Amino acid sequence: AGSPSSADDTITFSVSGTITLTLGSPLPAIVSGQGALTIDGGGNITISGNNSVRVFLVNPGANLTLRNLTIANGNAVSGGGIYNAGGALTVTNSTFSGNSAIGDSAGAFGGGIWNSGALTVTNSTFSGNSADAFGVGGGLYNTGGGTVSITNSTFSGNSAGSGGGIYNFSTLTVTNSTFSGNSATGGGGILNYGTATLKNTIIANSTNGDCVGSLSDTSKNNLIKDSANACGLTDGMDGNIIGQDPNLDALTGSPAYFPLNSDSPAIDAGDNDTCAADPVNNQSQNGVTRPQDGDGNGTATCDIGSYEAAASVPTPTATPTATPTETPTVTPTQTRRPTRTPTPTPTRTPRPTRTPTPTPACASRRPTASASAASSALHSPPPITAIRGMGEGIGGRWTMHE
Repeated sequence: AGSPSSADDTITFSVSGTITLTLGSPLPAIVSGQGALTIDGGGNITISGNNSVRVFLVNPGANLTLRNLTIANGNAVSGGGIYNAGGALTVTNSTFSGNSAIGDSAGAFGGGIWNSGALTVTNSTFSGNSADAFGVGGGLYNTGGGTVSITNSTFSGNSAGSGGGIYNFSTLTVTNSTFSGNSATGGGGILNYGTATLKNTIIANSTNGDCVGSLSDTSKNNLIKDSANACGLTDGMDGNIIGQDPNLDALTGSPAYFPLNSDSPAIDAGDNDTCAADPVNNQSQNGVTRPQDGDGNGTATCDIGSYEAAASVPTPTATPTATPTETPTVTPTQTRRPTRTPTPTPTRTPRPTRTPTPTPACASRRPTASASAASSALHSPPPITAIRGMGEGIGGRWTMHE
């Protein structure tokens, strides 16, 4: 950042990897009067307290913005990752992991962050931070007039004696964020003794209570799985869903978030006005612009939690394909022996009836020319009709030649 001045400064890195602090070489405090300081890790820088020192100390009146950084393994009695003693602290696209507050019977406060200033957290993840058995606020402890605004962020696996995810003793606003798997002796997710407002936020799967205390009456459209510890919210009122499992998928991404499974009741159950307004501005932790029609009902509504499910494409109604009529398999017909066509018995042609050759009656000799008339008369044949009758009677017709 150069010599102290009132000008704003930005620190970026040309390398990637882990910067490890030791007891002999902690980072200097961020002080007021020297302008705003921005530290941008580009997504490739981890600053580790090596489980021996706090990572950042922000003095009253100082202004610090952290972007694309991982703050890991810080350790102190108060504020293992960061102790904000009254400055303006902004955290964006960053991860707090494995930081711890370890004290004695007097207590330990804020494993990830101890805050008494103005803290704004966006698109960030607090995972595996802790305050010991006498401690409070495993992920975050807010006290001393501090104001905290958390948006599109995830709290997972944080633990403490009280307030595993967050212990609030001042003013807290949480919008479109997801808390899952946090634990404490009391108030595993959030323990509130100050003023807290939750909108479009999921709290689930906590040990010893998802949300203990009470919330402002402007809290709405939240999903809290533990119906016995829901900070006074009632199922079905103001869009709140109480007593249902949000059906979260496994933690993924960087900074990490919990996707919503396709049958999650958090899909399309948020408040669109809340999503459109600052600080959400229709953004989500997984980078999908809100709102989407995640349930495919034709109306785009933002989801509860830090994650926004992409629009569901309706499954088109299939045009029924005509079932082809099955061509019957021809069962071969047994070939019968051909029916014998009987050879017709030839009709015997009857022997022709023999037409008997008529036996002529005694043919009369022709009279000679010299015969007398009397003799002709005596030998003239009988009348033809009479002879015909005789011939027919004998058995056949015959012709008489004269």
